[in-house]
Amino acid sequence: MQVSEDVCAQLEDELLFCEDCRLYFRDACPQHGAPTFIADSPVPARAPSRALLSLPQGLLVKERPQGGLGVWSARPALPRGCIFGPYQGEVVLEHGACTLFSWAVRENSSYFYIDASDDSKSSWMR
Repeated sequence: MQVSEDVCAQLEDELLFCEDCRLYFRDACPQHGAPTFIADSPVPARAPSRALLSLPQGLLVKERPQGGLGVWSARPALPRGCIFGPYQGEVVLEHGACTLFSWAVRENSSYFYIDASDDSKSSWMR
C-alpha cells in the first residue's frame, strides 16, 4: 500500500524531530528519550509587554553585538534537543497580511500564518 504525500506531510506535522538521529518520533526518540519542554512564564492574555514577560526563567533578552535583540541563557546548560514554544500571536490567513513577526504553518497542504507583531498577544519567541 502506498501512502500519499499529503498523508505523509500530515503525519510529519504531528511528530517531533530528533536533530541527533535525524528521525521523527511521537513521544520519545528511541535512542535519546523524551525531549525537555521549556515552558513560558505565565502571563495573562493581552497584558502589556506580554511577549517579554513570557520569557522562561533562566533566559535573558539582551542587545546583540551586531544590533537588535537576542535571547541568551543564564542557565548552567540547556538540554540538547529541548523544545520551546508554542509561537503565539494572531492567526492570519492571507500571506499579504503577514508582518516581520509572522510564522508560516502548514496544515493539510495549505498554509496559515501566526502574526506576533502585537506584543500583548504574542510570546517571547517573536
